Amino acid sequence: MGAFDIELLLQGLYPTGDQAGRPPAGAAAQPAEAAQPTRRAVPQHPAVWRVGERPTVPVRAIPCGIPELERQLPGGGWQPACINEVIGNGTGIGEVSVLLPALAHLSRRGETVAWIAAPFIPYAPALQQAGVDLKQTLRIEARNEADALWAAEQSLRSSTCGAVLVWLTGANHTALRRLQLAAEAGNALCFVLRDRSHAGATSPAAVRVAVDSDGRRRQVRLLKCRGSQSGHVSLAA
Repeated sequence: MGAFDIELLLQGLYPTGDQAGRPPAGAAAQPAEAAQPTRRAVPQHPAVWRVGERPTVPVRAIPCGIPELERQLPGGGWQPACINEVIGNGTGIGEVSVLLPALAHLSRRGETVAWIAAPFIPYAPALQQAGVDLKQTLRIEARNEADALWAAEQSLRSSTCGAVLVWLTGANHTALRRLQLAAEAGNALCFVLRDRSHAGATSPAAVRVAVDSDGRRRQVRLLKCRGSQSGHVSLAA
């Protein structure tokens, strides 16, 4: 159930305008107390979740392959058909390695993994060592961020990519929302990689993690996650 469906549900339960308080033709008026059980039932709907609580509806997830992080994520992994945002304190500090188990899982299933506007050339031997099938890997260069966003949106909507990684610098909320809708349309896993200057910005992402490193260990902080509390994970570099 999406936000639009929930809005319709609430409109049906709480009519506004001329419909509010008016019983159907031929029906007897109901006391105000009769509506209270229905109002109390709304938060218990299986598609409604409260901040800090696990969703009651089972979450489809792509295994992240990192036990310490799996315990923090609903379903034990990254959520498809939505944005998963990775915020790094610099480039090449191990932010991509956090994603490699999921990318390997998808490529072994024969699904394409698209790398868009990556600031470096993916190192093939490291990808192979992590279990990523290079035959299922697609690298797309972009002249500017507008091209990167267009390529990411088309790749997500194509239904041919299991995952899309796109590096962005100044994308606003509207641009991210377009990627979210494209991920839903193609049922694809979308990773948006950004620098730490965006850590405090609003985002439609279902999951946001911040990755840092001191050269010996990577620190992964869960900034936002639907149906979960924020958390902190320390991993070997």
